[in-house]
Amino acid sequence: MPTLQSCDLHHIVGGIVSAVWWHTAVESHGSSAPQHIHTIQNSLLTITPVFEAPWYDEKPRWPWPIASVPPFSFVPMVCDPTDDILGSFFAGFARESDPPDERPAPVQLGDIIEDGALSRDGGLKFTAGVVTIHPGCCADLGMTTELIEFIKTGAKPWTGHDPAPWAIMDRHEITIWSDGGLEDRQVEPWIKTTKSVFRDQLRSACATLTSFGQCCQKWLIDHEIPQADEIHERIARDFEFRDPSTDSVHRTDGP
Repeated sequence: MPTLQSCDLHHIVGGIVSAVWWHTAVESHGSSAPQHIHTIQNSLLTITPVFEAPWYDEKPRWPWPIASVPPFSFVPMVCDPTDDILGSFFAGFARESDPPDERPAPVQLGDIIEDGALSRDGGLKFTAGVVTIHPGCCADLGMTTELIEFIKTGAKPWTGHDPAPWAIMDRHEITIWSDGGLEDRQVEPWIKTTKSVFRDQLRSACATLTSFGQCCQKWLIDHEIPQADEIHERIARDFEFRDPSTDSVHRTDGP
């Protein structure tokens, strides 16, 4: 029997979630499908780092608690995460595989140190009013640095596919489209904001990642993960969990 890959399962679950979201939007705005679901209320924009909940078949296989959320759902990253949220974060580095990796999950986490290109599925979520725009499939927390580059140069950030959200900058105004990034199509719903508001929210997201990263170190030690310090150093370096006051997002010119 063929085995579904992570990306395939993501599309199935994502399709269900999208259908539920659209039904809810229709219920909220009347009997007919809304033509324009968007907001220009800049003060309502929030940018939240999220990671993708790990996939498991039947029951979780990890020797530590994980959050009670569906696989592939987006888990918000906060400054003071609970033990199960951190457990879900690290479970993504010791995921189920075919063929199975027979090593204990805590030992598998040691691969983080040696991997050439560290990646953790997730990214940044944009919310304004009733509109929420999630990262697409195959996006990861490297989306943070993509958006730092975007705010500096206007270069289109990589934010995943199916859907492929994207952003464009016109002088001091930024529009975030919910899909169409692979073909430069402007797909609704969308969020419009100012460059200064976007930059402030990106700074806030960096601060959240910094605090989350500090909690990662404590989680690794508390759960007696081998090479805890080395694993944390690698995560901090690759995901840029650092003091945002030293981050390039603070050195962007212009309003």
